[in-house]
Amino acid sequence: MVTLLWYEGQCCIGVNLDTAAVPDPAGLVTDLQAGLDAVVALGR
Repeated sequence: MVTLLWYEGQCCIGVNLDTAAVPDPAGLVTDLQAGLDAVVALGR
């Protein structure tokens, strides 16, 4: 589960995962960061 929360100009992302379903949590975080970076770059 990934949750994005925006409040008073601050954005936070929370990730809750099942390690049985996601064998490489660090890889997931790396991929999420790359995707977020790509989205932010589009807004520049």
